[in-house]
Amino acid sequence: MNNTIFEAVIFDMDGVVIDTRKPIEAFWIALGNKHQIAITQELMETRIHGCPARQTINALFGNLSEAQKEEIFEEGEEFETSMEYIAMAGVKSLLQSLKANQIPTALVTSSLRPKVDKVINHLALEGLFEVIVTSDLVKIGKPDPACYVMAAEKLGKNPASCVVFEDAVSGVKAAIGAGMLTVGVGTGMQEKLLKETGAIDCKPDFHNVAIRNHKNSLELVVSNHLSLELSASQYITR
Repeated sequence: MNNTIFEAVIFDMDGVVIDTRKPIEAFWIALGNKHQIAITQELMETRIHGCPARQTINALFGNLSEAQKEEIFEEGEEFETSMEYIAMAGVKSLLQSLKANQIPTALVTSSLRPKVDKVINHLALEGLFEVIVTSDLVKIGKPDPACYVMAAEKLGKNPASCVVFEDAVSGVKAAIGAGMLTVGVGTGMQEKLLKETGAIDCKPDFHNVAIRNHKNSLELVVSNHLSLELSASQYITR
């Protein structure tokens, strides 16, 4: 068991709260084919998943005109806000349990607010995140740690007392860069890359992640070999 007492739990959105990796990958592969750019799995993990759309477009389609890049951005936004949102297994019950035990939570995403609002409304997650940080609130997106630093500041917590769930290499880099312990969400090659990047553990979903009372304290049970002590605290609006 980690000896740190954690005071907040922070979640990425795509691939963590919602299961969207496959449709997102299909979208970018099709876009790459259209512009004769091979979207490899390495590019998918390092340049697409977890990164703000404009950063991805500039990195992968830098040879296109600004007008063409803006067209791709608008196409991507339309796709993102119209896709089907399916909750990751077990995530809603975990969020509800954290809420019931007065553990503050935050959502930190490279998406924009309109998509976040649709996800929260569609999955009935209203009131389950005390803080929401979207990509338009920071100058530089993941893997820069600014988004996670902002979340900790808004929660009123030391970054070292926050645990993060992330599915992307860029997100793990951002969370660790902010000084936060990070748990990966993924399997196969994705799991391998997340652990190599610094994730302390990796889960396919939240099916067996739970809050339990243990020896007069709260624990976030991530896996058989990872339990994190939690401290309930009042969240003060900032």
